Amino acid sequence: GEIKYFQSFTEKNFMLIAVVDNKIVGSCSLSTNEGRIRLKHIGVLGITILKDYWGLGIGKYIMKAAIEKGKNGGLTRIELTTRVDNNRAISLYEKLGFKIEGQLKNAIYIDGNYFDNYIMGLIL
Repeated sequence: GEIKYFQSFTEKNFMLIAVVDNKIVGSCSLSTNEGRIRLKHIGVLGITILKDYWGLGIGKYIMKAAIEKGKNGGLTRIELTTRVDNNRAISLYEKLGFKIEGQLKNAIYIDGNYFDNYIMGLIL
């Protein structure tokens, strides 16, 4: 199944990984609904970096690479969601040009608590 997943990657649907000393420390993915004409211009970005590697510029670097790859693949919009209390991530996203477009109430449920998310967008 994983081989099939990786073989399905395109210029608009892909995952980049960050490796330090032969260890995967993060990933950044863009996914697009290429089968829907109305939506195929939009990429949904997801990113994760291991906590021990925060603050080293890895997230910024891998996001810039993903944005550029998506732009070259024909995307004109990239969006993401993040918790409203994730100030560190929000700051990074804003530095890369993302804007807060709205707030999703009770978007995440963790350990008995609900958290709101911002939806953020970047027009390319």
